[in-house]
Amino acid sequence: VKKGDKLVELDTSTLEDEINTQRITYSKAKSAVTQSQKNYDVAKISVQEYEQGTLKQQIEDATAQTIIAQESLRSAQNSLAYSERMFQRGYISKLELEAQQFAVRRATLELDSAKTAKTVLEKFTKAKTLVDLRSQVETAKAAMESDQAAFTLEESKLRRLETQLANCTVVAPQDGMVVY
Repeated sequence: VKKGDKLVELDTSTLEDEINTQRITYSKAKSAVTQSQKNYDVAKISVQEYEQGTLKQQIEDATAQTIIAQESLRSAQNSLAYSERMFQRGYISKLELEAQQFAVRRATLELDSAKTAKTVLEKFTKAKTLVDLRSQVETAKAAMESDQAAFTLEESKLRRLETQLANCTVVAPQDGMVVY
């Protein structure tokens, strides 16, 4: 025989079936890595979005509601003071005066509610949401690392099967005579 001549070819049908199955598994693992990477990226963006966008907007909205409530209270107090003067002079009834007093109480409650909402947002909701979002980042990162490890394992299995397939053909290592 001459160097490189084919001496023996083993049956490769089982290995070829395993390789085809492994290629499918490999493709699925590769897809999982891609998806988990995207999930991780989205989770990181969600933290930034909340810190730099959503949270700021919510705080601005809460501040605006507080300012509006303060102005409503001030206006109601001014109306009440005017109504009290008009009541003392006999120009308005006691019922109208009580309506103005109720408007002041309502405006006070709305201001208290707006202040409480802002405080809850700044002290509790912010912290809770950030912990949740950061937890999602860590979970996505762990899933991505797990998928990457699974992909590496599936790739290794595929390469090993392909090597086994290549080894099913025995060739002469050098010129010479073959002895069975």
